[in-house]
Amino acid sequence: MRSRPFQLARAQLAWIAAEEYVRQFWWFAGVIPLFGIIAFAFGGQSLLRGIGLFAILWPLTIPARAALATDKVGKTLSTPTVLIAEGDSLYFQGENGQGFRLRLDSVRQIVSRKGFYILRLRRMGFVPVPESALEEPKLRELFEHVATPGQRPSSSAIS
Repeated sequence: MRSRPFQLARAQLAWIAAEEYVRQFWWFAGVIPLFGIIAFAFGGQSLLRGIGLFAILWPLTIPARAALATDKVGKTLSTPTVLIAEGDSLYFQGENGQGFRLRLDSVRQIVSRKGFYILRLRRMGFVPVPESALEEPKLRELFEHVATPGQRPSSSAIS
């Protein structure tokens, strides 16, 4: 099963990564600035106030860190890419032979959000696939099936 060719701008990929990070670690993104406000307000020493200032500003660095973290995947997805489902793997094949393989058992969850299927991986990574790229009914059915709560991807779903 093959998808239509799709392409993601690196800025779009970084924005999706930043959103995924905040959605998964919202409590962390809230606690650090809260600590910073307390340390900055009540820290008598200049060192503690400096640490507090860095903690307050830390959430502003999320988009830049997301851009750096998605650089490797961004090289493939920024060129026309085709998703191929075969056996127990998903192959993302870009132009000039670039691409990567994603085993289905490494996919922890698939979430549908804002026109994308977000494949969340076991090692805290993710790969976005535009819903519009999945024209083939069986491929879309696989993603929709796995996107329902409690479902896990399996090679039998592709066959």
